Amino acid sequence: MDHVQPKKKVVSRSHRQLSYSSQQDQSFRRSHFEKENEELKANIRELEEQLTENGNSTMEAYKSKISALEKELDQMRSN
Repeated sequence: MDHVQPKKKVVSRSHRQLSYSSQQDQSFRRSHFEKENEELKANIRELEEQLTENGNSTMEAYKSKISALEKELDQMRSN
């Protein structure tokens, strides 16, 4: 006995329904991208702060090293 598959109903949406669905999809995608964009901006701000902090500490370390070398140089000149 052959198994007969029931015919699938083809559901067609009206142009208005498709348009509304498309607008919902675009709205969802826009809000998703806006949220993701805000998260990425927050990450960038955080990284910039870290770079500034690291840069400042590195700069202070170089200033200390220069100061120490200048003192050593002054001592060598005075001898």
